[in-house]
Amino acid sequence: MNAWLLLLALIGTPSQAAPLGDPTAPSEPLGTAAASGRSGGWTLSATRIRNGDRRAFINGREVREGDAIGNARVRRIRHTEVTLEADGQRFTLRLLPTAIKAKP
Repeated sequence: MNAWLLLLALIGTPSQAAPLGDPTAPSEPLGTAAASGRSGGWTLSATRIRNGDRRAFINGREVREGDAIGNARVRRIRHTEVTLEADGQRFTLRLLPTAIKAKP
């Protein structure tokens, strides 16, 4: 009996355990604006280019070149980035940071 009490005292109770996070989740969100350090709340999650049809998924919404999203307009869609323009300034949302894509 004393051994069980000692064991419980050493491991604590489940309410004292810290919650486990997702070890595969990135520490910072990817796809945020990188060019001017401006994010505007936009997150690029995917791009699709097929037979000249260019689409991107920003904040869960599918957009094409020329579409408006919030106060910004989609200017260019590439395989790993999208250029937006808002208030006369252009900036780029990227799927992956440049450091990840760089070749050794």
